[in-house]
Amino acid sequence: MNQRDNPLGAGNQQERPILSPEFLAGLIVGEGSYFIGIRRHKKPHGYYVSIYPGFCLRMNDVETIGLMEVSFEAYGLDVYRNPAVYHRCVALHVVGLRQMRTHLDFFLPLLTGKKRQAAEIVSEFVDRRRERPKAPYTDEEIDLIERVREVNGPSRRRLPIGILRDYTPGVAPEEAGAVKI
Repeated sequence: MNQRDNPLGAGNQQERPILSPEFLAGLIVGEGSYFIGIRRHKKPHGYYVSIYPGFCLRMNDVETIGLMEVSFEAYGLDVYRNPAVYHRCVALHVVGLRQMRTHLDFFLPLLTGKKRQAAEIVSEFVDRRRERPKAPYTDEEIDLIERVREVNGPSRRRLPIGILRDYTPGVAPEEAGAVKI
């Protein structure tokens, strides 16, 4: 059997196949999540928050997660695989302005439905923050968080949006102590 008969190299157990961009996008549409996260950080005299764009995909199919990780890397995309298993699931993460811009440029044209809507909102947030990286978070950027949450639906794990209004009114991220992720 030659490579042409076996394009993904499945005959060699040492080789890990590279998944097509379309197949990866299908997994993202089915299992992934685009978000704009809020992280609260403790300081000696209180708290500050940082806002960051991200992507996460959790599955209990460890082999598929491994293939996705290899494929992301083969396409030059940053990805972090959480080594912990949480509720039998393994997770891939992409976080940060630069990493998300690259990820969105690659996958956005391939996405459909609500995942595409969420990714477009995250893309707008990324573009706004890259234009003004050290500027205070604007009401429009906070509104983008609300919009992506509406598209994604309810979640018990989210910090309430009101935390932003409490901690960041008119304060630049670096003045509030936000870290660049």
